[in-house]
Amino acid sequence: WLGLVGPGVANNGLDTVTWSAHTDIRPTMMAIVGLTDDYTYDGHVIAQALDNDALPSGLHDPNQLNEFNSLAQMYDQINAPTGQFALSTLTVSTHALASNTPGDATYISLEGQLSSMTTQRNVIASQMNAILQSAALGDSHHFDDSKAQSLIAQGQSLLNQASELAAFLA
Repeated sequence: WLGLVGPGVANNGLDTVTWSAHTDIRPTMMAIVGLTDDYTYDGHVIAQALDNDALPSGLHDPNQLNEFNSLAQMYDQINAPTGQFALSTLTVSTHALASNTPGDATYISLEGQLSSMTTQRNVIASQMNAILQSAALGDSHHFDDSKAQSLIAQGQSLLNQASELAAFLA
């Protein structure tokens, strides 16, 4: 859990809906205090926790804020250690390690699929991160809604692929 209070923090009470990871704390705190640095974040601003005035200028437009939140949620699900992608691939990897087929054929096949999905995830996540970082720095000119929507769709496809493989093995 994370508790936030102070100037710039929305008085939302207990929020049981917003999903965030520990990597989101630093960019959120930097947004609250209005500072920037040259550190590349692995998380994103938790926009739902901030007053509109405390949001980076790139997120003041409600449409961009909604798109930012959707992109951030998908980023978390494909990149966070407890996101849907990690949990699904953990199931697949556990099944691969437990297999005992001749020549480790099951292990080799499943680990190959995991490697491919991880490569896809890395490409998608790095593009998502670039958009999220740009928006967090107040650069609304580079927030491309169509690119964000495309990345969300690619992320969902990847989540579906990992979930289907995990369900097939269960």
